[in-house]
Amino acid sequence: MPSIGADMAINVTIVEMATPSRALCRTLARAVAVVGLVALLHPTLTGAQPGGWEHYAPSTLAQIVSEHADTRAVRRGAEAPPDFTIAGAGFPYRVQARFTGQRRLAAPTKLKLLDLWLRAFGGDTALASRFSEEMLFREGPAEYWIVVQDVLTPALDRLADGHPVELYVVYIGEVRSEPVMALNAFRE
Repeated sequence: MPSIGADMAINVTIVEMATPSRALCRTLARAVAVVGLVALLHPTLTGAQPGGWEHYAPSTLAQIVSEHADTRAVRRGAEAPPDFTIAGAGFPYRVQARFTGQRRLAAPTKLKLLDLWLRAFGGDTALASRFSEEMLFREGPAEYWIVVQDVLTPALDRLADGHPVELYVVYIGEVRSEPVMALNAFRE
């Protein structure tokens, strides 16, 4: 897998949303900051279905992308858009989507963003190594590539194209204005 060299210049912007609609999520994200990174992975490391994940706010993938469009607006006046935008300490969401069965290796830039996100908030950067692929999910006519924990791929592989799933995702940020979300768990 290609890697990003240490000598590569990286332009990073860290943005924490301040819109009123984000206030509750921001408060919850701060409240779970100490245990957030453990909660990010804990249930799925054992293959357990999500439980006690009530801090994952109900939403849609389209709403998530739209809500975080403010980060793109903040950068409009910049000379050059950043390579990476890290969106706060974590914005957990619970969404309904359909599995397409399509997968690909995660772009090295998306994995680098996950690593930068973990570093920015004092997390164990070794957790980033638990992600290597992204899978395509459909919500209505729109499609979204989401970085998936390796431990989840065998269970997802058993699902048929179009199978409805409830996804537990965290909005990480953007790579060159492309939204990046990490899948931590799912339910059929």
